[in-house]
Amino acid sequence: MDGLRLLARQVIAQLELRRRTAALTEAIAQHHAAETEQKLLFSLSAHLACVMGADGYLKRLNPAWRKLLGYTAAELMAKPFLEFIHPDDWEITLNHIQKVVAKGKKVTFQNRCRHRDGSYHRLQWRIGPLQDRQLLCATASEVSADAPLDPKPPQYDLLSDLAFALNQHSIAAVTDPQGKILYANDKFCEISWYSREELIGQDHRLISSGYHSREFFRDMWQTISSGNVWRGEICNRAKNNILYWVDTTIVPILDETGKPQRYIALRTDITERKEAEQELKARSHLAELGAAVGVTLSQGGTVIDILKRCTAQLVQYLDAHSAYVWTLNPETRLLELQASTGGYSCPKEFQNRIPIGISVIGYAAQTRQPYLTDNVLNDMCIGSKDWLEQERIVGFAAYPLVTEDRLIGVMALFSHLPFAQTVHKTLGWISNSLAVAIDRTLAREELLSRREALLFRLASQIRASLDLEAILETTVSEVWSLLQVDRCQFLWCRSTLEATRLEITHEARNPALLSLLGDYPLGPGRVLGEKVLNLEMVRIADGRPGAVEPGLLEVLNRADAVAHLLMPLETRSHKLGAIACYHSSPRAWTDSEVELLQAVADQVAIAIDQAELYAHSREAAIAAEAQAAQLSQTLQHLQQTQAHLIQSEKMSSLGQMVAGIAHEINNPVNFINGNLVHANNYTKDLLHLLNLYQNHIPDPPDEVAQALQSIDLDFIADDLPKLMTSMKIGADRIRQIVLSLRNFSRLDEAEKKPVDIHEGIDSTLLILQNRLKNHAEGTGIDVEKEYGSLPKVECYAGQLNQVFMNILVNAIDALEECPPPRRITISTEFVPQPAIALAPPAEPAPSQSPEPTGCVVIRIADNGPGISAETRDRLFDPFFTTKPVGKGTGLGLSISYQIVVQRHGGSLECESEVGKGTTFIIRIPLI
Repeated sequence: MDGLRLLARQVIAQLELRRRTAALTEAIAQHHAAETEQKLLFSLSAHLACVMGADGYLKRLNPAWRKLLGYTAAELMAKPFLEFIHPDDWEITLNHIQKVVAKGKKVTFQNRCRHRDGSYHRLQWRIGPLQDRQLLCATASEVSADAPLDPKPPQYDLLSDLAFALNQHSIAAVTDPQGKILYANDKFCEISWYSREELIGQDHRLISSGYHSREFFRDMWQTISSGNVWRGEICNRAKNNILYWVDTTIVPILDETGKPQRYIALRTDITERKEAEQELKARSHLAELGAAVGVTLSQGGTVIDILKRCTAQLVQYLDAHSAYVWTLNPETRLLELQASTGGYSCPKEFQNRIPIGISVIGYAAQTRQPYLTDNVLNDMCIGSKDWLEQERIVGFAAYPLVTEDRLIGVMALFSHLPFAQTVHKTLGWISNSLAVAIDRTLAREELLSRREALLFRLASQIRASLDLEAILETTVSEVWSLLQVDRCQFLWCRSTLEATRLEITHEARNPALLSLLGDYPLGPGRVLGEKVLNLEMVRIADGRPGAVEPGLLEVLNRADAVAHLLMPLETRSHKLGAIACYHSSPRAWTDSEVELLQAVADQVAIAIDQAELYAHSREAAIAAEAQAAQLSQTLQHLQQTQAHLIQSEKMSSLGQMVAGIAHEINNPVNFINGNLVHANNYTKDLLHLLNLYQNHIPDPPDEVAQALQSIDLDFIADDLPKLMTSMKIGADRIRQIVLSLRNFSRLDEAEKKPVDIHEGIDSTLLILQNRLKNHAEGTGIDVEKEYGSLPKVECYAGQLNQVFMNILVNAIDALEECPPPRRITISTEFVPQPAIALAPPAEPAPSQSPEPTGCVVIRIADNGPGISAETRDRLFDPFFTTKPVGKGTGLGLSISYQIVVQRHGGSLECESEVGKGTTFIIRIPLI
């Protein structure tokens, strides 16, 4: 009843506000019509009316000047006013104007003004000062040419008085056709807080408040540019950022062609009236808002539904830009956006999740105080200025939602106008009501969801783990907590031909009670066991003597309880169990509690069935997994063995071929090399003999002389030793090549032997010499050697040569597609093992040199295109290749990795980036 009375009072107050608003609106309309008529007097008057400056120039004219004197307004304002006065009347005109400027009094006099055709018109003037006496308001009417120049002034001139009062009352401005301000009166400067110098040359965007839309100004310009008068109310912003309202009439002044040559704007300050209207409107809307929010909160629903309806009502009744509500997540301590209306382009600062203390929303939550501002563009605490300016936001309000000293969330609103004080009071009441409603709704939802959550957790645990012990432990604990009982148990009923016994395996209880876990073959277990065997539910609200069976009374006494609820269950394997609840005081078990316990029992029965099925399937799966793992390991071993055999056979064939070629070449080369020594000696002897013949027989017979001349004996004697030396060098080179081929093949070294790593690298380079020099483009590949000082390495030399071969071949393949220069750099170094200073090292024997310890590092780098990270991670996988089909098997680097890592206990790494080349690093430890 109280709620209905409150709602009735709110409705009555709302109706009264609407009535007052209608009356005030009618009065304002009448006042507005009167002001509009007054403003038109200046422009519609048949008498001359103008605003004159103390500098002698006309500042503003009405259309009557052109009709009477024939000059345009621009022509009249371009020259001093005296140039249009008859020279004989200059003195009297100046004297009267000086009186107005010096004493601020009104004067009346006559003079003669020149027409465009050269004739003069006698005019009766009435001139008075404006506020600062720097501007004069003047009116004139034509009088008879026979009238005296300075008659007695009329007692009352309605037109001049109205013109003077109009300039005192109105905000006046004159602009060119583009909207640039040409003139602004004192009233304009006073209300806008801009000086006249700051206004002249600017357009009215200088005082734009951002309240009106672009369409509003577009319609206004279409009206006045077509030569029509525009009337309306405009909200402007002064230099001090204060908003003010003006009732505006804009009159276009047209030229001979009918096009506007300037615009005259007359305005009246209606800020107080607009504030009164907004106050009445706000009070009416606030009453409606309070009633609507109250109804929404009383209807209930989920938190999100309630908040969505409330934000929509806030935007509707307050005419706000947008409204948002965040709620606090207790676990993450983040404000999470739950509902919003309007502001679809809201920036990230006001979206989604906001930490406490971050942004103005988090600040309001942290301080638990409202944050209010009516000038968001100049507020340093509010970011996203571009968005605020784009959306024309002026007012902002953020209210923390707090109940019982607990933070619930934050409510925030954006508005195109400042918020009135009455609005803030209403928003404060709404924020308090929202906080209470959210808190109560969350508590109700939590209470309603706990039962569903229990069943969901049980089902999820069954799907997740199928651990029967954990499921039963969770079941008794959750039921004990949810139903608020003193004791909850799970028991098995074991029945045989000899006896029936109960086994209580899991229990959740009040800490003050004793545990009842264990077996109960006799006594109370017999009666309770019969109930379970028959799948009969036990439901005892008050177990007083005489109200229950004696056997069950003994069960209650043993459990220190008077209320008992037991729900039996049976599995597919015909196992029997039950969930039992006990309470120490009388308790009427509700149907919902019974249904909950029945649902839990069904879930537990399913869990038991699935756990047994899972146990059987797990045993079979373990056996299958073991067999599959063994098969997978065997298959992997076979694949590696096959790959190694293929590559080994390939390298063995190559080695055998190389060794055979070397052997076949070696025999004739040895024959040639051995005979070259004798041939050289014989040659020397023959040449010596010829020399002796020449010495003893200087004049040989003619036939011999001719033969000596034809064979050029001197040349032969000089060139033959050189020829023998060249043949010796070639034979030695062939022997070196044969030695390098034998060194590469290493067919006779199946065990580890100390070898020179540099010899293996050089032998490999010799084998690949053809590919290094005879490149497709003819430039070849440069090989740079940066050999360090290496000790002998005990290794499988033939296998290491195979590694060098695989890496160098890949480098050559990569460089074939690259432009010059192409370069392969091979560097070696010995990295000693750091000494561990645990004990003084033993002195070596004088005849023994200490064995070097550490590792040999070989780096083979190229300046090729490099390798991507994805490819680099798979380089050493068997059968992985990036080469075209038929060019690579994907086994080279895989076997190289096995040779270095498994056979020699070292490491093989690849460092590469796309566009920066590739480096392979081989580390061979010295054992």
